[in-house]
Amino acid sequence: MLADHEHWPEWFPSVRKVTVLGRGEGVGARRRVTIPGSRVDEEFIVWHPGVRWSFTAYDSRPRFTRSLVEDCVLTPRPDGGTAISYTMYMDPVGVLGFLVKHSVGRLRKNNAKAMQNLAARAAR
Repeated sequence: MLADHEHWPEWFPSVRKVTVLGRGEGVGARRRVTIPGSRVDEEFIVWHPGVRWSFTAYDSRPRFTRSLVEDCVLTPRPDGGTAISYTMYMDPVGVLGFLVKHSVGRLRKNNAKAMQNLAARAAR
């Protein structure tokens, strides 16, 4: 489900649209993610199906960060489910640094909601 790029808007609250740019899988795969007020071009730097994947932003409009890396680690649980560890690192530019520091709680809630939505989707 994580590699089903176009369906991210169905479970990730801040994602409005995802467009695959070229091939859709593996290290080097790229996609364009549209979020409110911006679009982010991402490239996968780790792709290990069912275990781990990570991506970095290589462009955004408007430019809101010097660097962005998101990392997702999947771990099997004894009950047959899967635990997900989702980590985001961002180095925002200019005044956005101030805004991001003051909206960390909202970002965490958004990401937590995305993980809840993803779990519900997986359960179906």
